[in-house]
Amino acid sequence: MKIAVLSDIHANQEALESVLNDAERRGAERFWFLGDAVGYGPDPQAPLLWLKYYLDHGEWVLGNHDAFFAGLVSKDTDGDVSPTALRALELNRKRLDLPENAEASQFCQAELQPGRIHPVQCNLDGVDYVLVHSSQKDPLGLHRSVYAWQEDIFLPQEFAALEERSLTSGRPSIQLYGHTHVPTLVYGQRVGEDFAYHAVKVCPGQTYSLEAGLAIINPGSVGFPRDRDNRAAYTLLDTAGRMLTFLRVGYDWMETAQKLAREGYPDLLRNRLRFADVAGDTPQDWKKHFEKVREC
Repeated sequence: MKIAVLSDIHANQEALESVLNDAERRGAERFWFLGDAVGYGPDPQAPLLWLKYYLDHGEWVLGNHDAFFAGLVSKDTDGDVSPTALRALELNRKRLDLPENAEASQFCQAELQPGRIHPVQCNLDGVDYVLVHSSQKDPLGLHRSVYAWQEDIFLPQEFAALEERSLTSGRPSIQLYGHTHVPTLVYGQRVGEDFAYHAVKVCPGQTYSLEAGLAIINPGSVGFPRDRDNRAAYTLLDTAGRMLTFLRVGYDWMETAQKLAREGYPDLLRNRLRFADVAGDTPQDWKKHFEKVREC
């Protein structure tokens, strides 16, 4: 089965529509979503209605912006909500309050519930796929930023959790997560008391094997990438072949930027759309890699 895996749409309708068209052209049969439908972008109704009509109940989880938007966490419990994010969420609420967006608003109230914060496990073709927004080991599963280069920080805990699932089920376990807005693929293998990792510097359009067993995968962000490539990002998972393809799709980001300007969103968000700036602590070799593959 071919499954398009999306994350971090962030109310970017133009990016979402381009990704859905591309996924359909490539033969996607289902969709999985890893959280953050709302926030940052100007069109929260678009991803919410997509979730309503195109995904089954057990095929998506909430992100930190979704949880804050729905009132499931507060500023006291969610330290990752910046003033820019708060302003965007405020404007998203105003958009959903419009009469023409009543259906999306009702879906938000009904379906953005605490149970969707927890990991979702899907077993297909002999593999357990664990869907989370940021992490299995973060207390809420919403805030931890897991990067491929963090071999001594968060990766050990994530792979230990995957290994525990695998030992219980007797099947390989693969974690699909979002939050960082950076396409990621890390293989892990138990070596004595530790794990050995292979962090792949992924390239758009390339297909990677998932036969190795344990792995963590981030498809990147549909709406607001953070790897110096402002094209929408997603992955296409082939569960029968145990293969994964990282994909980028161009879209009319200037249309989205103009909406942001007209509706009073912070200037920073237009800059992110254009430049897809990386996080400040990104290692130099990864920055160079992002620049190298930007035009692939």
